Amino acid sequence: MTQQRLSLSSMIAAAAAVAALGLPGMASAAYEHPANNETGVIVHPEHFKSEKTRAQVIAETKAAMQQGRLSYGESNYPIGTPTPDAGSGKTRAQVIAETKAAMQQGRLSYGESNYPIGTPTPDAGSGKTRVQVINELQNESPAERNARLRFYSRG
Repeated sequence: MTQQRLSLSSMIAAAAAVAALGLPGMASAAYEHPANNETGVIVHPEHFKSEKTRAQVIAETKAAMQQGRLSYGESNYPIGTPTPDAGSGKTRAQVIAETKAAMQQGRLSYGESNYPIGTPTPDAGSGKTRVQVINELQNESPAERNARLRFYSRG
């Protein structure tokens, strides 16, 4: 049992050592290396190796742009001609009339400029008078009182 734990822990330690010692070596294969100055990196273009020629990269980029798979900024927006909106089939006068009717019926609101629309609905309340509520509070049992206080407390 002890041998397995030692073996497992040694495997974990070995994996951690390989990761810690191997990662800086992999980073040095890049063409950007960390620098101890304000720049932060030193670029070595001679370390960069590409499998494609410049013409191949340009051709792939143009093909991707033509297929709509590549976009940068707003320089190529929109691609093609925009399609006109089909609309709802209603005239402007019909839409304005529907909007005015909806506003008068209180079905349309925007911002705070027309709040509240119509008359506010009165609160239905509990249906009890003030005297009935006071009598209930005075006649409640200690358990009911504790439950009510716990319910309305902040804790």
